[in-house]
Amino acid sequence: DPGLTRNPRNLAHSPGGSSSGSAAAVAAGFCDIAIGTQTSGSVIRPAGFCGVVGYKPTFNRIPTDGIIPFSRSMDHLGVLASEIDILEETIKVITKGWSQERFQKKGGFKIAVPTGSYMELADSEINSQFSDFLKKINSTSYTVENFHLVDDIFTYNDELDELIHAELYEVHANWFKHYKDYYQPLSRRSIEAGKKIKSERLYQLRSKAHAYSRWLNKFMVDNDIDLWLAPTAPTVAPRGLEYTGDFKMASIWTYTGLPVICLPTGVNQDNLPYSIQLIGRSGEDELLLTHAKNMKAVIGKLKLKNFWEL
Repeated sequence: DPGLTRNPRNLAHSPGGSSSGSAAAVAAGFCDIAIGTQTSGSVIRPAGFCGVVGYKPTFNRIPTDGIIPFSRSMDHLGVLASEIDILEETIKVITKGWSQERFQKKGGFKIAVPTGSYMELADSEINSQFSDFLKKINSTSYTVENFHLVDDIFTYNDELDELIHAELYEVHANWFKHYKDYYQPLSRRSIEAGKKIKSERLYQLRSKAHAYSRWLNKFMVDNDIDLWLAPTAPTVAPRGLEYTGDFKMASIWTYTGLPVICLPTGVNQDNLPYSIQLIGRSGEDELLLTHAKNMKAVIGKLKLKNFWEL
Protein backbone atom coordinates (compact mmCIF):
# COMPACT_ATOMS: atom_id res chain seq x y z
CA ASP A 1 0.00 0.00 0.00
CA PRO A 2 1.30 3.51 -0.81
CA GLY A 3 2.79 5.29 2.19
CA LEU A 4 2.92 8.95 3.17
CA THR A 5 6.40 9.59 1.73
CA ARG A 6 6.53 12.35 -0.88
CA ASN A 7 8.92 12.86 -3.77
CA PRO A 8 11.50 15.54 -2.87
CA ARG A 9 11.93 16.44 -6.54
CA ASN A 10 8.25 17.40 -6.79
CA LEU A 11 5.98 17.03 -3.77
CA ALA A 12 2.87 16.60 -5.92
CA HIS A 13 4.18 13.33 -7.36
CA SER A 14 4.81 9.82 -6.07
CA PRO A 15 8.29 8.73 -4.99
CA GLY A 16 7.46 5.23 -6.19
CA GLY A 17 7.23 2.21 -3.97
CA SER A 18 7.65 0.31 -1.92
CA SER A 19 11.14 1.49 -0.98
CA SER A 20 9.86 5.06 -1.19
CA GLY A 21 11.36 6.22 2.09
CA SER A 22 14.80 4.95 1.09
CA ALA A 23 14.72 6.65 -2.31
CA ALA A 24 13.31 9.92 -0.97
CA ALA A 25 15.85 10.03 1.88
CA VAL A 26 18.76 9.67 -0.53
CA ALA A 27 17.28 12.18 -3.00
CA ALA A 28 16.68 14.71 -0.21
CA GLY A 29 20.27 14.40 0.97
CA PHE A 30 19.43 12.88 4.35
CA CYS A 31 21.85 10.03 3.59
CA ASP A 32 24.06 8.75 0.79
CA ILE A 33 23.03 5.10 1.06
CA ALA A 34 19.77 3.37 1.91
CA ILE A 35 18.59 -0.23 1.82
CA GLY A 36 15.48 -1.31 -0.06
CA THR A 37 13.76 -4.53 -1.03
CA GLN A 38 12.34 -5.51 -4.41
CA THR A 39 9.82 -8.21 -5.21
CA SER A 40 8.50 -6.59 -8.40
CA GLY A 41 10.02 -3.14 -8.94
CA SER A 42 10.36 -1.68 -5.46
CA VAL A 43 14.00 -0.57 -5.58
CA ILE A 44 14.51 0.32 -9.22
CA ARG A 45 11.26 2.25 -9.71
CA PRO A 46 11.65 4.53 -6.63
CA ALA A 47 15.28 5.13 -7.64
CA GLY A 48 14.11 6.21 -11.07
CA PHE A 49 11.25 8.38 -9.84
CA CYS A 50 13.42 10.14 -7.24
CA GLY A 51 16.48 10.47 -9.47
CA VAL A 52 18.99 8.39 -7.50
CA VAL A 53 21.11 5.34 -8.30
CA GLY A 54 19.46 1.99 -7.61
CA TYR A 55 20.83 -1.56 -7.55
CA LYS A 56 18.96 -4.86 -7.50
CA PRO A 57 21.46 -7.73 -7.42
CA THR A 58 21.33 -11.13 -9.00
CA PHE A 59 18.87 -13.13 -6.92
CA ASN A 60 20.37 -14.03 -3.52
CA ARG A 61 23.75 -12.31 -4.03
CA ILE A 62 22.90 -10.01 -1.13
CA PRO A 63 21.67 -12.19 1.75
CA THR A 64 18.11 -11.58 2.94
CA ASP A 65 18.74 -13.01 6.41
CA GLY A 66 16.65 -11.26 9.04
CA ILE A 67 14.07 -9.96 6.58
CA ILE A 68 10.49 -11.19 6.91
CA PRO A 69 9.79 -12.63 3.45
CA PHE A 70 7.19 -11.27 1.10
CA SER A 71 7.95 -13.83 -1.62
CA ARG A 72 10.84 -16.22 -1.00
CA SER A 73 11.41 -16.84 -4.71
CA MET A 74 11.36 -13.17 -5.69
CA ASP A 75 12.59 -11.07 -2.75
CA HIS A 76 15.79 -9.14 -3.49
CA LEU A 77 17.66 -6.89 -1.07
CA GLY A 78 18.92 -3.82 -2.92
CA VAL A 79 20.69 -0.51 -2.45
CA LEU A 80 19.85 3.10 -3.27
CA ALA A 81 22.70 5.61 -3.43
CA SER A 82 23.37 9.23 -4.25
CA GLU A 83 26.19 8.46 -6.71
CA ILE A 84 27.49 5.46 -8.64
CA ASP A 85 30.84 5.59 -6.78
CA ILE A 86 29.08 5.41 -3.43
CA LEU A 87 27.00 2.49 -4.69
CA GLU A 88 30.20 0.72 -5.73
CA GLU A 89 31.82 1.05 -2.32
CA THR A 90 28.66 -0.25 -0.65
CA ILE A 91 27.91 -3.28 -2.79
CA LYS A 92 31.54 -4.41 -2.76
CA VAL A 93 31.05 -4.96 0.97
CA ILE A 94 27.57 -6.47 1.14
CA THR A 95 27.36 -8.54 -2.07
CA LYS A 96 28.41 -12.18 -1.68
CA GLY A 97 31.65 -13.17 -3.39
CA TRP A 98 32.30 -9.77 -4.95
CA SER A 99 35.37 -9.96 -7.20
CA GLN A 100 35.87 -7.33 -9.88
CA GLU A 101 38.92 -9.24 -11.13
CA ARG A 102 36.70 -12.07 -12.40
CA PHE A 103 35.34 -9.86 -15.17
CA GLN A 104 38.02 -8.23 -17.29
CA LYS A 105 36.41 -8.25 -20.74
CA LYS A 106 37.48 -5.15 -22.64
CA GLY A 107 35.64 -3.53 -25.52
CA GLY A 108 33.24 -5.01 -28.02
CA PHE A 109 30.27 -4.75 -25.70
CA LYS A 110 26.78 -5.29 -27.07
CA ILE A 111 23.71 -3.56 -25.65
CA ALA A 112 20.32 -5.12 -26.33
CA VAL A 113 17.25 -2.90 -26.45
CA PRO A 114 14.02 -4.84 -25.88
CA THR A 115 11.34 -4.34 -28.52
CA GLY A 116 7.73 -5.49 -28.88
CA SER A 117 5.21 -5.46 -26.05
CA TYR A 118 7.87 -4.43 -23.52
CA MET A 119 8.70 -1.07 -25.08
CA GLU A 120 5.06 -0.52 -25.99
CA LEU A 121 4.44 -0.01 -22.27
CA ALA A 122 6.34 3.31 -22.36
CA ASP A 123 4.50 6.55 -23.10
CA SER A 124 5.62 9.02 -25.78
CA GLU A 125 7.63 11.17 -23.35
CA ILE A 126 9.66 8.23 -22.08
CA ASN A 127 10.15 6.80 -25.58
CA SER A 128 11.43 10.15 -26.84
CA GLN A 129 13.82 10.62 -23.92
CA PHE A 130 15.10 7.06 -24.24
CA SER A 131 15.68 7.45 -28.00
CA ASP A 132 17.69 10.60 -27.33
CA PHE A 133 19.86 8.72 -24.85
CA LEU A 134 20.50 5.87 -27.28
CA LYS A 135 21.92 8.37 -29.79
CA LYS A 136 24.56 9.36 -27.25
CA ILE A 137 25.83 5.78 -27.08
CA ASN A 138 26.82 5.86 -30.76
CA SER A 139 30.07 7.61 -29.86
CA THR A 140 31.08 4.88 -27.38
CA SER A 141 32.60 1.41 -27.77
CA TYR A 142 29.18 -0.15 -27.32
CA THR A 143 27.07 -1.45 -30.17
CA VAL A 144 23.29 -1.28 -29.83
CA GLU A 145 20.95 -3.87 -31.29
CA ASN A 146 17.21 -4.38 -30.96
CA PHE A 147 15.97 -7.76 -29.73
CA HIS A 148 12.44 -9.05 -29.32
CA LEU A 149 12.08 -9.81 -25.61
CA VAL A 150 8.65 -11.39 -25.10
CA ASP A 151 5.45 -11.70 -27.10
CA ASP A 152 3.21 -10.64 -24.23
CA ILE A 153 4.73 -8.85 -21.27
CA PHE A 154 1.41 -9.00 -19.42
CA THR A 155 1.50 -12.82 -19.22
CA TYR A 156 4.82 -12.75 -17.39
CA ASN A 157 3.64 -10.04 -15.02
CA ASP A 158 0.43 -11.95 -14.31
CA GLU A 159 2.42 -15.08 -13.47
CA LEU A 160 4.74 -13.06 -11.25
CA ASP A 161 1.77 -11.56 -9.40
CA GLU A 162 0.25 -15.00 -8.91
CA LEU A 163 3.53 -16.40 -7.58
CA ILE A 164 3.91 -13.48 -5.16
CA HIS A 165 0.34 -13.89 -3.87
CA ALA A 166 0.89 -17.60 -3.25
CA GLU A 167 4.20 -17.14 -1.48
CA LEU A 168 2.93 -14.22 0.58
CA TYR A 169 0.14 -16.43 1.89
CA GLU A 170 2.64 -19.25 2.50
CA VAL A 171 4.70 -16.98 4.78
CA HIS A 172 1.91 -15.06 6.49
CA ALA A 173 -0.88 -17.65 6.81
CA ASN A 174 -0.59 -18.13 10.55
CA TRP A 175 -0.03 -14.45 11.38
CA PHE A 176 -2.86 -13.44 9.07
CA LYS A 177 -5.21 -15.79 10.89
CA HIS A 178 -4.62 -13.93 14.16
CA TYR A 179 -3.77 -10.39 13.04
CA LYS A 180 -5.72 -9.87 9.82
CA ASP A 181 -6.96 -6.42 10.84
CA TYR A 182 -3.41 -5.13 11.18
CA TYR A 183 -2.60 -5.75 7.52
CA GLN A 184 -3.00 -3.00 4.91
CA PRO A 185 -5.86 -3.47 2.39
CA LEU A 186 -3.66 -4.37 -0.59
CA SER A 187 -1.68 -6.85 1.49
CA ARG A 188 -4.90 -8.43 2.75
CA ARG A 189 -6.19 -8.84 -0.80
CA SER A 190 -2.91 -10.36 -1.91
CA ILE A 191 -2.85 -12.86 0.95
CA GLU A 192 -6.48 -13.80 0.34
CA ALA A 193 -5.74 -14.31 -3.36
CA GLY A 194 -2.74 -16.46 -2.47
CA LYS A 195 -4.84 -18.66 -0.21
CA LYS A 196 -6.82 -19.80 -3.25
CA ILE A 197 -3.75 -20.95 -5.17
CA LYS A 198 -3.14 -24.69 -4.92
CA SER A 199 0.29 -26.14 -4.13
CA GLU A 200 0.45 -27.74 -7.59
CA ARG A 201 -0.01 -24.35 -9.21
CA LEU A 202 2.63 -22.79 -6.95
CA TYR A 203 5.10 -25.48 -7.99
CA GLN A 204 4.25 -24.79 -11.63
CA LEU A 205 4.78 -21.04 -11.20
CA ARG A 206 8.16 -21.53 -9.54
CA SER A 207 9.21 -23.91 -12.31
CA LYS A 208 8.16 -21.40 -14.97
CA ALA A 209 10.16 -18.63 -13.31
CA HIS A 210 13.29 -20.80 -13.17
CA ALA A 211 12.82 -21.93 -16.78
CA TYR A 212 12.41 -18.40 -18.07
CA SER A 213 15.47 -17.26 -16.12
CA ARG A 214 17.55 -20.03 -17.69
CA TRP A 215 16.19 -19.22 -21.13
CA LEU A 216 16.91 -15.49 -20.87
CA ASN A 217 20.46 -16.07 -19.65
CA LYS A 218 21.10 -18.51 -22.49
CA PHE A 219 19.57 -16.03 -24.94
CA MET A 220 22.03 -13.37 -23.78
CA VAL A 221 25.02 -15.71 -24.09
CA ASP A 222 23.97 -17.11 -27.49
CA ASN A 223 23.47 -13.61 -28.91
CA ASP A 224 26.60 -12.18 -27.27
CA ILE A 225 24.47 -9.68 -25.31
CA ASP A 226 26.38 -8.05 -22.47
CA LEU A 227 23.48 -6.07 -21.09
CA TRP A 228 19.93 -4.94 -21.73
CA LEU A 229 19.15 -1.24 -21.66
CA ALA A 230 15.64 0.08 -21.09
CA PRO A 231 13.62 2.84 -19.45
CA THR A 232 13.06 2.27 -15.75
CA ALA A 233 9.30 2.78 -15.92
CA PRO A 234 6.66 3.54 -18.58
CA THR A 235 6.15 7.09 -17.27
CA VAL A 236 7.75 9.65 -15.01
CA ALA A 237 6.58 9.66 -11.39
CA PRO A 238 2.76 9.81 -11.37
CA ARG A 239 0.89 12.67 -9.78
CA GLY A 240 -0.48 12.07 -6.28
CA LEU A 241 0.36 9.52 -3.61
CA GLU A 242 -2.40 6.99 -4.27
CA TYR A 243 -0.50 5.19 -7.04
CA THR A 244 3.22 4.39 -6.97
CA GLY A 245 3.54 3.81 -10.71
CA ASP A 246 3.66 0.92 -13.17
CA PHE A 247 6.23 -1.74 -12.24
CA LYS A 248 6.08 -3.88 -15.41
CA MET A 249 9.28 -2.59 -17.01
CA ALA A 250 11.20 -3.54 -13.86
CA SER A 251 9.42 -6.69 -12.72
CA ILE A 252 10.43 -8.97 -15.58
CA TRP A 253 14.06 -8.64 -14.47
CA THR A 254 13.01 -9.50 -10.92
CA TYR A 255 11.10 -12.50 -12.26
CA THR A 256 14.29 -13.78 -13.90
CA GLY A 257 16.64 -12.79 -11.05
CA LEU A 258 18.97 -10.72 -13.26
CA PRO A 259 21.04 -7.86 -11.78
CA VAL A 260 19.84 -4.32 -12.48
CA ILE A 261 21.26 -0.82 -11.98
CA CYS A 262 19.16 2.31 -12.41
CA LEU A 263 20.77 5.64 -13.35
CA PRO A 264 19.09 9.06 -13.54
CA THR A 265 19.57 10.83 -16.88
CA GLY A 266 17.87 14.21 -16.38
CA VAL A 267 14.54 15.84 -15.57
CA ASN A 268 11.51 17.18 -17.43
CA GLN A 269 9.89 20.61 -17.14
CA ASP A 270 8.18 19.56 -13.90
CA ASN A 271 11.49 18.52 -12.32
CA LEU A 272 10.51 14.85 -12.57
CA PRO A 273 13.54 12.62 -13.19
CA TYR A 274 14.16 10.51 -16.25
CA SER A 275 16.19 7.33 -15.83
CA ILE A 276 17.46 4.18 -17.49
CA GLN A 277 17.99 0.66 -16.19
CA LEU A 278 20.87 -1.60 -17.16
CA ILE A 279 20.34 -5.34 -16.85
CA GLY A 280 23.25 -7.77 -16.83
CA ARG A 281 23.73 -11.51 -17.04
CA SER A 282 22.99 -13.56 -13.95
CA GLY A 283 25.89 -13.48 -11.49
CA GLU A 284 27.78 -10.81 -13.42
CA ASP A 285 26.94 -7.93 -11.10
CA GLU A 286 30.58 -6.79 -11.12
CA LEU A 287 30.57 -6.38 -14.90
CA LEU A 288 27.19 -4.66 -14.75
CA LEU A 289 28.68 -2.09 -12.38
CA THR A 290 31.44 -1.41 -14.92
CA HIS A 291 28.81 -0.85 -17.61
CA ALA A 292 26.89 1.46 -15.28
CA LYS A 293 30.01 3.55 -14.69
CA ASN A 294 30.53 3.75 -18.46
CA MET A 295 26.93 4.85 -18.97
CA LYS A 296 27.34 7.41 -16.20
CA ALA A 297 30.22 8.88 -18.21
CA VAL A 298 27.86 9.19 -21.19
CA ILE A 299 25.22 10.88 -19.02
CA GLY A 300 27.75 13.29 -17.52
CA LYS A 301 27.50 15.27 -14.32
CA LEU A 302 23.95 15.79 -13.07
CA LYS A 303 22.83 18.13 -10.33
CA LEU A 304 19.21 17.26 -9.71
CA LYS A 305 17.38 19.80 -7.58
CA ASN A 306 14.81 19.24 -4.86
CA PHE A 307 11.61 21.23 -4.56
CA TRP A 308 13.10 23.75 -2.11
CA GLU A 309 15.94 24.56 -4.54
CA LEU A 310 13.74 25.49 -7.50
